[in-house]
Amino acid sequence: METSEKDGNSGKKILVVDDEPLVRRTIRDIVESMGYSCSETDSARAALELVDRTHFPIVILDIAMPEMNGLELLELIRREHPDTDVLIITGYQDRYSPLRIVRSGASDYLVKPFTVEQLAAKLYKIEREKALKEKLYLSSITDELTGLYNRRFFYQKLRQEMERAKRQGRVLSLIMFDVDGFKRFNDRYGHLKGDVLLQTVARVLRSSLREHVDSPCRYGGDEFIVILPEADGKIARSIGDRIRRNFKEKSPGGMTLSMGVAQFRKDFDTEAFVRLVDQRMYRDKNRSRQRRSEPRGDKPGTDKEGAA
Repeated sequence: METSEKDGNSGKKILVVDDEPLVRRTIRDIVESMGYSCSETDSARAALELVDRTHFPIVILDIAMPEMNGLELLELIRREHPDTDVLIITGYQDRYSPLRIVRSGASDYLVKPFTVEQLAAKLYKIEREKALKEKLYLSSITDELTGLYNRRFFYQKLRQEMERAKRQGRVLSLIMFDVDGFKRFNDRYGHLKGDVLLQTVARVLRSSLREHVDSPCRYGGDEFIVILPEADGKIARSIGDRIRRNFKEKSPGGMTLSMGVAQFRKDFDTEAFVRLVDQRMYRDKNRSRQRRSEPRGDKPGTDKEGAA
């Protein structure tokens, strides 16, 4: 087994898998001249270990290798790392047709011998299609008004985090928020100001949570929900209280949030987990209603429905 790596400046990573040293060095020189960081190996087994350890957006692999051929390795990579694009290099068009290669899951193929321009064109095509897929995916999981994740993403992410919490014995919590008096605010001051209020919630959530760890989502209407990995109920409540204080300071007239907190238990399914945090949030909302008097005032946020 032979492996090596040289970091480039761009941070874009490519893994080259070929049992011929000269071919590997040639491809490496080309991709590094294009600004990629390149790793290389001569073994399918080593390639699997590398992609498990490090995320490679693109893998370039030869179709004819010892241990297993390129299509077999392609199948394993695609199964475990579906977001990795694989460029197959082949010198055997008679044995491995382009249609067979693409149907096997390759993003594209390149026939030996090839030029620098041909390899660059294939990589450019893969990068462009990857960016388009990422844009479409982000659009499908993002709430247009607030820029937070949407309900679809929430359930995808929650299932993943619940499985991880079960498997690794980690803690996991949810916080659900609801804007107090939002319907009355919307009716009195208009939907545009109501939209601004929801965007204020989103800004407060983003500034109060751990980037790339916690997942703030718009659950629907004026309800928001946050997935907090590695946080127990006590920590989640502390985070939620801080979010409520920040929102009250930044919202018009000191509008407030009702909140529910729930910590994951191994006997929960997604429905039970969400139902519990939802029930606790509405219990808090009912208590808040009891503390508030009838609204009055003419300025946005001065009605007592939204006051603390």
